[in-house]
Amino acid sequence: MGSINSAGAGIVTVDVKTAKELLDSGYAFLDVRTVEEFEEGHVATEKIFNIPYLFNSPSGRVKNDRFLEEVSVVFKKDDR
Repeated sequence: MGSINSAGAGIVTVDVKTAKELLDSGYAFLDVRTVEEFEEGHVATEKIFNIPYLFNSPSGRVKNDRFLEEVSVVFKKDDR
């Protein structure tokens, strides 16, 4: 398997090779980029969920106040 880095607080960053291996083995991914960033490019699979942590607005980026609620609808505690 490739490289996995943990930044603490349950946040894990993986390289492309590892991401593919994890997707192929059944894991799902949470992509927290803005909608615009996600639309610029992502792997075409049903196992990647884009739930933005920030939104672009005329006054700059603003936090998604419903982020945790939206994540908890898609991912459950024991999900891979």
